[in-house]
Amino acid sequence: MLIQLTSEKKLDEIIMSTPSLAQERKWGVLGEHDLRAKLQEKGFPIDREVRVLEVCSPAFAQKALESNVAISVFMPCRISLWEEDGKTVLSTVKPTVLLQMAQDDSLADLAIQAENEIHDLMKAMAG
Repeated sequence: MLIQLTSEKKLDEIIMSTPSLAQERKWGVLGEHDLRAKLQEKGFPIDREVRVLEVCSPAFAQKALESNVAISVFMPCRISLWEEDGKTVLSTVKPTVLLQMAQDDSLADLAIQAENEIHDLMKAMAG
């Protein structure tokens, strides 16, 4: 259900390197959410750093949206990062799993490709 990797790199180091790593793969980083900061701001502090990067492949997005615009509810892909036991964990939901929820088999090959590419990106991020 998830792709999950661990890294010896610090969370901030991974975050800083991700835009160029994504661009090399024709993906992009659309946004970053600092959940710890946001929850702290709202009066609900948590004890660890948790960030979520929104990443997208324009080529995959175009194909998916042209086939079934309802797929947009699953976009963009998200990669969560947090620190645990001195390591950084990277995690995302497999696009093939998301597609199962959409009940649209016409995008199966596209989901497999996207899953392989996001996994490749995450491995590069983890170093």
